[in-house]
Amino acid sequence: MNELMSPFELAELIINVTGQMDSLFNYWMSATFAVLISSYIAKEHFNYSITLSISVLYFLASVMFLSRYYAMSTLLLHYMELAGDSLPSQFISASPVIGITRAPTFVIGVIISEVYLWHSYMKSSRVNSKD
Repeated sequence: MNELMSPFELAELIINVTGQMDSLFNYWMSATFAVLISSYIAKEHFNYSITLSISVLYFLASVMFLSRYYAMSTLLLHYMELAGDSLPSQFISASPVIGITRAPTFVIGVIISEVYLWHSYMKSSRVNSKD
């Protein structure tokens, strides 16, 4: 397949896939902040079923993100292997750092969001039960 694409075309494809991965990560970050902000602002209005629904939807969205991100990173690695020596060494050395930092950001983000959502619900339900 490398014979069918020039180094420029492979670099362009890698840039496009990388941009898609960044966009996907930004969507996930937006969803995460939406869960955190709604948990903080609207916690008095959350009952068990609303909290459970938000929790399940956020978890499923995160699983979908993880699946898509894995597929895109597999595609990116494939194209980087095809490009071989035509890519600058700085690009190749920086790429793993981006992947390594996104993994803990994702895991910690999901855990904190889910814990905060349920913590907000529990705290609000205790306050409401005292009234």
